[in-house]
This record gives sequence, C-alpha cells and structure tokens, in this order.
Amino acid sequence: RQQGWETVEVDLPSPQLVLSAHYAIAGYELVRYQDLRFKTLAKHGKNVQAIIKRARGYSDRDYRIALAARDASVGSAWRLFDDIDLLALPTTPTVAPEPGTETFRLDDRTVDAVSGAIWYTALFNDTGLPAVSVPFMGQRGLPIGIQLVSQWGQDNLLLDVAEQIN
Repeated sequence: RQQGWETVEVDLPSPQLVLSAHYAIAGYELVRYQDLRFKTLAKHGKNVQAIIKRARGYSDRDYRIALAARDASVGSAWRLFDDIDLLALPTTPTVAPEPGTETFRLDDRTVDAVSGAIWYTALFNDTGLPAVSVPFMGQRGLPIGIQLVSQWGQDNLLLDVAEQIN
C-alpha cells in the first residue's frame, strides 16, 4: 500500500488438496525415476529409502487422479490473475519451527514439518507460476518470508516488487 498498490483478498485453492496431489505426483515420479536410474536403494540414505518405499504405494490410477487434481489447481491459480497483478502471501504459514520439530498445529490439525514448510509454496511449484520469497526476521529471531507470485510473463514485475519490499 505504501508503494501505491491497491490490495484485495483472494481465495486460494485448498492447501490440503494441493499437497495431496503434490505428494502423489512427486512420489509416483520419484519411484519411476529411481527404478530407471538405480538397481537398488543402497545408494540412498535411510530417509530417502523410507520415502521411496512409502511412495511405491501410489498406483497408476492414484497418479492419474493426482494429475487431474493438479490441473484443477492450475486453472484456479491462473484465474486469480484475471483480477490481480501480483499475489502476496506468507511463504510458510508459521515462523520457522525450532530445530528438530517434526510436527506442529496448523488450521486445527497436526501437520508434519515438511508439509507445513511447503503449505503455500507447493501450489505455485505445481502450477508453474513464477514466485519468489522475500525474507524478513520474525518473532524470536526466526526468519519469515513474504512470497510474491505473478502470472506468466510478469517476471520483471515480480522481481521489481520483491526488490522494493526487501
């Protein structure tokens, strides 16, 4: 507002639905890449091995459903820019959790730290819309960020505004 921008509130697609599709797609594709690239899981650490083993549960049908859900999110996200030039929102829904935190409360539910970290960013990673996070120091000396998102072809606007608020 101080820079002369008008602000309006918009509704984003549900983070839970976005993350559900995100994990199914990423997991399915991870397993397919793993199977093409490596003969065993031995070259991976235990955490990655566990992720791959869990991701083997995604079927071809799960993948197709997740792709359709992602496509719906893409349409919803792109339509936001019918009425706005730039979207500004928190990069994450909370300040950085303390080191070693595995879960926290978010929107009246317990979420794992990884899901919480990508709560707002996964949508734009999956839709291909340009986004940038501008860091700030928050409460307790922990970093927070403002995520700016623009429509395709508006990268210069996005970076100009990011520079103005940094």
